[in-house]
Amino acid sequence: GSSDSVEENDKTSSSNGSDGNSGASGTDGSSAKKEVAVGAKFTDTASYGIYKVTSKKNGSGTVEYVKPVNSKVTKADIPSTITYAGITYKVTAVGEKAFLNCSKLKTITIGKNVTSIGKRAFYGCKNLIKLRIPNGVTSVGTSAFESCSNLIDVVISNTVVSINQFAFASCSNLADIVIPNTV
Repeated sequence: GSSDSVEENDKTSSSNGSDGNSGASGTDGSSAKKEVAVGAKFTDTASYGIYKVTSKKNGSGTVEYVKPVNSKVTKADIPSTITYAGITYKVTAVGEKAFLNCSKLKTITIGKNVTSIGKRAFYGCKNLIKLRIPNGVTSVGTSAFESCSNLIDVVISNTVVSINQFAFASCSNLADIVIPNTV
């Protein structure tokens, strides 16, 4: 099996779990995994992401995508939900600096439960070419896609109401961007 890790208050503990086969389904919820508290981080081996618990109640909760396990990732799928230690979490945010300078990242899929994209989340992802911000996202943080110099085509859903400053600064090849009238 592979290893899942949990970080709480600068301590790291590991337990073995089994891999899921699909990035969208998350891990298998094996009872061998330690339950995590709000604010704690854990690694989901199926989506190759590190997540931070933002809320938890009655066997469900929400998490923020913190960063990929490997910064040399070429493709990232941020799932709608993940399951860890028997709890299903909605992935509701892409965190600040999540993919900062992941210069090899070419494609990104953002799950339907994501409502916010943090500051500098994709800053410096110079090989990202196309971007679809899905329905559900309401805010795009400052410099979120700054210096994505090969970004050519961007479509922003009509649920977005806030695009902060410099969100697409230094995107020198940006040829087509569709911004809804909700912004």
